[in-house]
Amino acid sequence: MATYGSAQSGTPPDDAARSKNPPGKFLDLLTASQKISLLELGTVRVYYPSQILMREGNTADVVIVILRGLAKVVVVSEGGKEVMLGLRGDGDLVGEMAVLSGSARSATVIAATELQGCVIKAASFVSYLERSAQVANRVSDIMADKLRAANRRRLEFNAYPAEGRVARILVEVSSRYGHHEGSAWRIGPEITQADLASLASASVRTVEKVLRALEDAGLVERRRRNLIVTDMDALEVRCRSLLAIRPGRDC
Repeated sequence: MATYGSAQSGTPPDDAARSKNPPGKFLDLLTASQKISLLELGTVRVYYPSQILMREGNTADVVIVILRGLAKVVVVSEGGKEVMLGLRGDGDLVGEMAVLSGSARSATVIAATELQGCVIKAASFVSYLERSAQVANRVSDIMADKLRAANRRRLEFNAYPAEGRVARILVEVSSRYGHHEGSAWRIGPEITQADLASLASASVRTVEKVLRALEDAGLVERRRRNLIVTDMDALEVRCRSLLAIRPGRDC
């Protein structure tokens, strides 16, 4: 495996590429020198679609900073159903909660696309945080953000109708993990309708219903397994109107 910063396939993205990461990404919270010193602790590894980065229940022996690509965070319910908790992409840190709490992995992280990640051993990561209070604070910030997102998701399940939850997830996923192409945002086939349904705690049937309505309104298009958000501003307005509707039964 290539060491971070080598001339092999593990060469890190340049500053211009990193600056395009959406706000809230772990790497965006670090200074240039902090990024370099942290990533030099690890080695770069390439993961292929469906390859597991971390498995639920396993010992937390590494953290991974995603440099390029998309991953899905999933858990298996007591009934054996796989539930997606979230997505992680360029600049995100995964695995830090279990490492810092000394507990087993609480979820499985799976590559959704070809993914390049900097793998840092748990002991090296913890030691680095002990030496760098500022980076430790940034790690605390992203952990708090993840907990707030989980709490908001539980609140929305009880407070908002399924159609509104689907629209909000579509806004969040397309703007954070979609491909910005001109004035549009494209969600690739790596994110399925079933994934959107799982994230929104809705049925696939409801997702299909919402997408049809948004297509009819000219806000989204579906092209060869890609979902295109053609007007993000209008979609956000539609999302707010749907969230204002009183909750009903998810069909």
